[in-house]
Amino acid sequence: MNQLNTSLETQAKILGVDLFGVTSLKRLDGHTNLLPKSILNRYYFAISIGYVIPSTIILNSTKDVFHHFLERTILPTLDRTSIYLSRIIEKKNGKAFPIPAYNYLYGSNHPYYFHDLVASYAGIGWLGKNSRLVNKNHGSRIQTTTILTDIDLDLSEISENLCNECTICVDSCPQNALTDIPFHPEHDISDRLDANMCLIDYHNDHISNICIKCLNTCPYNK
Repeated sequence: MNQLNTSLETQAKILGVDLFGVTSLKRLDGHTNLLPKSILNRYYFAISIGYVIPSTIILNSTKDVFHHFLERTILPTLDRTSIYLSRIIEKKNGKAFPIPAYNYLYGSNHPYYFHDLVASYAGIGWLGKNSRLVNKNHGSRIQTTTILTDIDLDLSEISENLCNECTICVDSCPQNALTDIPFHPEHDISDRLDANMCLIDYHNDHISNICIKCLNTCPYNK
Protein backbone atom coordinates (compact mmCIF):
# COMPACT_ATOMS: atom_id res chain seq x y z
CA MET A 1 0.00 0.00 0.00
CA ASN A 2 1.43 3.37 -0.94
CA GLN A 3 2.06 6.05 1.65
CA LEU A 4 -0.98 8.16 0.75
CA ASN A 5 -3.32 5.16 1.05
CA THR A 6 -1.90 4.49 4.50
CA SER A 7 -2.17 8.13 5.57
CA LEU A 8 -5.78 8.46 4.39
CA GLU A 9 -6.85 5.20 6.05
CA THR A 10 -5.13 6.18 9.31
CA GLN A 11 -6.82 9.58 9.38
CA ALA A 12 -10.21 8.06 8.56
CA LYS A 13 -9.95 5.67 11.49
CA ILE A 14 -8.83 8.44 13.85
CA LEU A 15 -12.02 10.31 12.88
CA GLY A 16 -14.22 7.33 13.77
CA VAL A 17 -14.49 5.40 10.51
CA ASP A 18 -13.76 1.65 10.60
CA LEU A 19 -13.30 0.51 7.01
CA PHE A 20 -11.38 1.91 4.04
CA GLY A 21 -10.98 0.82 0.44
CA VAL A 22 -10.17 2.15 -3.02
CA THR A 23 -11.50 1.26 -6.46
CA SER A 24 -11.06 2.51 -10.00
CA LEU A 25 -14.08 4.17 -11.58
CA LYS A 26 -13.45 1.91 -14.58
CA ARG A 27 -14.73 -0.95 -12.43
CA LEU A 28 -18.06 0.88 -12.26
CA ASP A 29 -18.62 0.95 -16.02
CA GLY A 30 -22.34 0.54 -16.60
CA HIS A 31 -23.21 2.27 -13.35
CA THR A 32 -21.81 5.71 -14.13
CA ASN A 33 -25.32 7.00 -14.81
CA LEU A 34 -25.78 7.12 -11.03
CA LEU A 35 -23.90 10.44 -10.94
CA PRO A 36 -23.65 13.26 -13.50
CA LYS A 37 -20.91 12.79 -16.10
CA SER A 38 -19.80 16.36 -15.42
CA ILE A 39 -18.63 15.08 -12.04
CA LEU A 40 -17.41 11.59 -12.92
CA ASN A 41 -15.33 12.69 -15.92
CA ARG A 42 -12.97 14.62 -13.64
CA TYR A 43 -11.91 11.63 -11.55
CA TYR A 44 -10.32 8.19 -11.89
CA PHE A 45 -10.58 6.65 -8.43
CA ALA A 46 -13.16 6.30 -5.67
CA ILE A 47 -12.37 5.98 -1.98
CA SER A 48 -14.96 4.13 0.09
CA ILE A 49 -15.16 4.54 3.86
CA GLY A 50 -17.40 2.50 6.12
CA TYR A 51 -18.81 3.02 9.61
CA VAL A 52 -19.63 -0.17 11.52
CA ILE A 53 -22.92 0.34 13.35
CA PRO A 54 -23.02 -1.13 16.90
CA SER A 55 -24.80 -4.47 16.86
CA THR A 56 -27.38 -3.40 19.46
CA ILE A 57 -28.56 -0.56 17.21
CA ILE A 58 -29.28 -3.04 14.42
CA LEU A 59 -30.32 -6.15 16.33
CA ASN A 60 -32.01 -4.96 19.54
CA SER A 61 -33.69 -1.64 18.80
CA THR A 62 -36.52 -0.16 16.77
CA LYS A 63 -36.13 1.43 13.36
CA ASP A 64 -36.78 4.83 15.00
CA VAL A 65 -33.73 4.39 17.24
CA PHE A 66 -31.70 3.21 14.26
CA HIS A 67 -32.66 6.24 12.16
CA HIS A 68 -32.00 8.59 15.09
CA PHE A 69 -28.37 7.49 15.35
CA LEU A 70 -28.03 7.16 11.58
CA GLU A 71 -29.04 10.79 11.01
CA ARG A 72 -27.51 12.35 14.14
CA THR A 73 -24.21 10.49 14.43
CA ILE A 74 -23.31 8.01 11.68
CA LEU A 75 -23.98 10.02 8.53
CA PRO A 76 -22.43 13.22 9.97
CA THR A 77 -19.31 11.25 10.96
CA LEU A 78 -18.98 9.91 7.43
CA ASP A 79 -19.49 13.37 5.91
CA ARG A 80 -16.95 15.01 8.25
CA THR A 81 -14.43 12.30 7.48
CA SER A 82 -14.90 12.55 3.71
CA ILE A 83 -14.44 16.33 3.83
CA TYR A 84 -11.28 15.96 5.92
CA LEU A 85 -9.80 13.32 3.59
CA SER A 86 -10.63 15.52 0.62
CA ARG A 87 -8.61 18.34 2.18
CA ILE A 88 -5.64 15.99 2.64
CA ILE A 89 -5.81 15.03 -1.03
CA GLU A 90 -5.98 18.67 -2.12
CA LYS A 91 -2.89 19.43 -0.03
CA LYS A 92 -1.16 16.72 -2.10
CA ASN A 93 -2.17 18.66 -5.25
CA GLY A 94 -4.94 16.24 -6.10
CA LYS A 95 -8.65 16.82 -6.68
CA ALA A 96 -11.33 15.28 -4.48
CA PHE A 97 -15.11 15.33 -4.52
CA PRO A 98 -16.89 14.01 -1.39
CA ILE A 99 -20.37 12.69 -2.17
CA PRO A 100 -22.88 13.28 0.64
CA ALA A 101 -23.50 10.14 2.69
CA TYR A 102 -27.27 10.64 2.39
CA ASN A 103 -27.21 10.85 -1.38
CA TYR A 104 -30.59 12.08 -2.61
CA LEU A 105 -28.94 14.95 -4.49
CA TYR A 106 -28.83 13.25 -7.88
CA GLY A 107 -32.32 11.82 -8.17
CA SER A 108 -31.59 8.46 -6.56
CA ASN A 109 -34.61 6.57 -5.26
CA HIS A 110 -32.34 4.60 -2.97
CA PRO A 111 -29.88 7.02 -1.38
CA TYR A 112 -27.21 4.57 -0.21
CA TYR A 113 -26.95 2.36 -3.29
CA PHE A 114 -24.15 4.22 -5.07
CA HIS A 115 -22.03 4.23 -1.90
CA ASP A 116 -22.57 0.52 -1.28
CA LEU A 117 -21.87 -0.25 -4.94
CA VAL A 118 -18.54 1.60 -4.73
CA ALA A 119 -17.74 -0.14 -1.43
CA SER A 120 -18.35 -3.54 -3.05
CA TYR A 121 -15.73 -2.76 -5.71
CA ALA A 122 -13.38 -1.29 -3.08
CA GLY A 123 -13.12 -4.54 -1.11
CA ILE A 124 -15.19 -3.51 1.91
CA GLY A 125 -17.83 -6.15 1.23
CA TRP A 126 -20.26 -7.33 -1.40
CA LEU A 127 -23.76 -6.32 -2.46
CA GLY A 128 -26.15 -8.74 -0.80
CA LYS A 129 -29.63 -9.78 -1.83
CA ASN A 130 -30.90 -6.96 0.36
CA SER A 131 -29.14 -4.58 -2.09
CA ARG A 132 -27.01 -3.29 0.77
CA LEU A 133 -23.38 -3.90 1.55
CA VAL A 134 -22.51 -7.12 3.40
CA ASN A 135 -19.16 -7.68 5.11
CA LYS A 136 -18.08 -11.13 6.33
CA ASN A 137 -17.17 -9.75 9.76
CA HIS A 138 -19.95 -7.20 10.27
CA GLY A 139 -22.79 -8.29 8.00
CA SER A 140 -25.02 -5.39 6.96
CA ARG A 141 -24.08 -3.27 9.98
CA ILE A 142 -22.14 -0.90 7.73
CA GLN A 143 -22.93 2.57 6.43
CA THR A 144 -20.66 3.88 3.68
CA THR A 145 -19.84 6.98 1.71
CA THR A 146 -17.62 7.87 -1.23
CA ILE A 147 -14.88 10.32 -2.20
CA LEU A 148 -13.97 10.67 -5.86
CA THR A 149 -10.39 11.65 -6.64
CA ASP A 150 -7.87 11.97 -9.46
CA ILE A 151 -4.84 11.20 -7.29
CA ASP A 152 -3.09 7.86 -7.85
CA LEU A 153 -3.96 5.28 -5.19
CA ASP A 154 -3.51 1.53 -4.82
CA LEU A 155 -6.68 -0.43 -5.56
CA SER A 156 -8.24 -2.79 -3.04
CA GLU A 157 -9.00 -6.42 -3.85
CA ILE A 158 -12.68 -7.05 -4.63
CA SER A 159 -14.46 -9.19 -2.03
CA GLU A 160 -16.08 -12.49 -2.90
CA ASN A 161 -19.90 -12.58 -2.74
CA LEU A 162 -20.75 -15.04 0.05
CA CYS A 163 -24.55 -14.83 0.02
CA ASN A 164 -24.75 -17.97 -2.13
CA GLU A 165 -28.15 -19.66 -1.62
CA CYS A 166 -29.09 -17.70 1.52
CA THR A 167 -32.50 -15.98 1.32
CA ILE A 168 -32.99 -14.90 4.95
CA CYS A 169 -33.14 -11.17 4.17
CA VAL A 170 -35.48 -11.78 1.22
CA ASP A 171 -37.81 -13.95 3.31
CA SER A 172 -37.87 -11.40 6.15
CA CYS A 173 -38.99 -8.44 4.00
CA PRO A 174 -42.55 -7.51 5.08
CA GLN A 175 -43.28 -5.82 1.74
CA ASN A 176 -41.73 -8.45 -0.57
CA ALA A 177 -39.54 -5.67 -1.96
CA LEU A 178 -36.57 -7.99 -2.60
CA THR A 179 -36.47 -10.23 -5.67
CA ASP A 180 -33.86 -12.80 -4.55
CA ILE A 181 -31.76 -11.97 -7.61
CA PRO A 182 -28.03 -11.90 -6.76
CA PHE A 183 -25.97 -8.86 -7.71
CA HIS A 184 -24.67 -8.78 -11.27
CA PRO A 185 -22.74 -5.84 -12.78
CA GLU A 186 -25.21 -5.55 -15.65
CA HIS A 187 -28.24 -5.32 -13.35
CA ASP A 188 -29.89 -2.13 -12.20
CA ILE A 189 -30.88 -1.94 -8.55
CA SER A 190 -34.52 -2.09 -9.68
CA ASP A 191 -33.90 -5.69 -10.79
CA ARG A 192 -33.26 -6.65 -7.18
CA LEU A 193 -35.27 -4.13 -5.15
CA ASP A 194 -38.60 -2.35 -5.46
CA ALA A 195 -37.56 0.88 -3.75
CA ASN A 196 -41.13 2.21 -3.61
CA MET A 197 -42.28 -0.83 -1.65
CA CYS A 198 -39.24 -0.52 0.59
CA LEU A 199 -40.27 3.00 1.59
CA ILE A 200 -43.76 2.01 2.74
CA ASP A 201 -44.41 1.79 6.45
CA TYR A 202 -45.92 -1.69 6.61
CA HIS A 203 -47.76 -0.90 9.86
CA ASN A 204 -49.49 2.31 8.80
CA ASP A 205 -49.41 2.05 4.98
CA HIS A 206 -47.72 5.40 4.42
CA ILE A 207 -44.31 6.64 3.34
CA SER A 208 -41.93 6.52 6.27
CA ASN A 209 -38.36 5.65 7.16
CA ILE A 210 -37.02 2.52 5.50
CA CYS A 211 -37.45 -0.46 7.81
CA ILE A 212 -34.34 -2.44 8.76
CA LYS A 213 -35.62 -6.03 8.58
CA CYS A 214 -33.25 -6.97 5.76
CA LEU A 215 -30.34 -5.49 7.70
CA ASN A 216 -30.93 -7.02 11.11
CA THR A 217 -31.59 -10.55 9.81
CA CYS A 218 -28.31 -10.90 7.87
CA PRO A 219 -26.53 -14.01 9.23
CA TYR A 220 -23.16 -12.30 8.86
CA ASN A 221 -24.12 -9.76 11.54
CA LYS A 222 -21.92 -10.27 14.61
